[in-house]
Amino acid sequence: MRTLPLAWILCAALLPLHAAALEYKNLGLLYTDAPFFPAETAGISLLTTLGAVEGNPDGAFRPNRTLNRAEFLKIALVSSPSIRVSPSDAENCFPDVPAEEWFSRYVCLAKKRGIVGGYPDGLFRPANPVNYAEALKILGELYDYEIAALPDAPWYEAYAQAATDRRTALPMQLPYDQHLTRGQMARLAAAYRAEHEGELERYRATERGEYVFEEDLSSQSSSNPSVASVSSSGSAVSSVAASQPQAASHLLQIGERSATIADGRFKPWNGDARIRIAEVRLERAVNSFRELYLLNAQGQQIATLTLDIYDKSDKTWKAYLSAEDAYVLSGDEYTPLFLEAGLKDVGQGAVTGEYVRVNFFSLTAQSISDEKSITLIAGPYNFPPHQTTLGRIAGVWNAGDAEGMLAQGEGKLVGSFALSGSTLSIAPLQVTGFTFTIEKSLGLSVDNWLLGVPGNPETISCVKADATHVDCSGIPGDIGALADGQGVFNLFATVQIVEVDTTQTLRILLDEPGTYGESGAVWWTEGTIRFTWIEAQEPLATGTLWTVSE
Repeated sequence: MRTLPLAWILCAALLPLHAAALEYKNLGLLYTDAPFFPAETAGISLLTTLGAVEGNPDGAFRPNRTLNRAEFLKIALVSSPSIRVSPSDAENCFPDVPAEEWFSRYVCLAKKRGIVGGYPDGLFRPANPVNYAEALKILGELYDYEIAALPDAPWYEAYAQAATDRRTALPMQLPYDQHLTRGQMARLAAAYRAEHEGELERYRATERGEYVFEEDLSSQSSSNPSVASVSSSGSAVSSVAASQPQAASHLLQIGERSATIADGRFKPWNGDARIRIAEVRLERAVNSFRELYLLNAQGQQIATLTLDIYDKSDKTWKAYLSAEDAYVLSGDEYTPLFLEAGLKDVGQGAVTGEYVRVNFFSLTAQSISDEKSITLIAGPYNFPPHQTTLGRIAGVWNAGDAEGMLAQGEGKLVGSFALSGSTLSIAPLQVTGFTFTIEKSLGLSVDNWLLGVPGNPETISCVKADATHVDCSGIPGDIGALADGQGVFNLFATVQIVEVDTTQTLRILLDEPGTYGESGAVWWTEGTIRFTWIEAQEPLATGTLWTVSE
């Protein structure tokens, strides 16, 4: 997994804030789940240059995840040109904000400045998801917007009007009580900072994809410390290669040819050179592999690698190329090369659930100028982990309407999701667990969660894992099986309005696809191995947006 290097983060944080705000670099590709939409890329890139945001532990940004009040406050303060936060700002400023918590310094400084206050019960509730209204208030106070109270209007209306007048509000229709995603947060915070610098028009142009970034990440020098490489389990992915496709974790279907399992960049130091030997070493022997394929950026196959008969551990794969057939590497720039795998069929030794990861990728090349042999080790590279499988879940989608009306009460259908897939096993695919993400108004109470399927009266109870997630685990086969490779799953709950003076909305999502080593929203089995992730875009599926009535 890639993470943003600490040295790079510290460098970005130490840049003069006014200068950093004027930098429009495409830094979205530093994150493992890139590319993002242009509007999200603009906000994420700008906040990254300010040191206000960074990746999750796996290097992903997760633009569709919600964030809490503490996280938003930190990002808002760090991206501001007039705030300096230090460890000495940490205090026990709220009963639920102890000084030893990481967010204490941000919350307590914001409280001193009058930017935030507590709830009527005196708590700050740092873990609560931040909604649009709260974000507008925090940013409006932070940037000293002139707030004119509007008679008989909700408390947030003046902040919303000020943001509209200065064109820093999100350029979309969004309910003020809706929880913000990380992508929306990035766009909003970046717009306030850009407007403060007098560059809102320029920033909006980057959101629309109309402005060419000053220095695209793909043209940066890898020696420039301000855009240092992204690491991947000790590897380096330099900016010279960031514009090329990069390997990601895959479920490797037995009997098929895989997608890219690894990539590396190579540059001879003494001019153009021909590849004569390609060598790949895996972390573990993989019984399911028949052969490996070396390809260039255009998808042309350069060589076929087979097991090295001299390696008794069965981890080394090699290919030998004649001088006539050898692929030429340029000595002027890095050449990206990619690896794919051909998997054996069932009955030929293939094993489901095998862990796959490249550990070493090198070339022996022959210089065209003097015919000397040189060894090139992939400097910038991506070696993500993979898993072999007998089957896969290929699709997840909302089985209900995009929007609807929902009356409060018990046993209400709040989400319906369809899944499809295929397997080589005699056993059907079976879903063994879900983690649902809840987006709801603050004035709604939703509990007593149940999961069922059409045509089956049996349901199982689900539990609320935290404020925004419901777990349905241990799903039995009579409910979880995907008959003929397809199935629909219904989520029920008791819905109650506790605040009647505002419009209440509810939506359920299947959010995270997960990756190897990181559980996603759907757990499943193909009859042999339990998998906790699938290959898909995030979010997996967005459920019906319900407007709840009495």
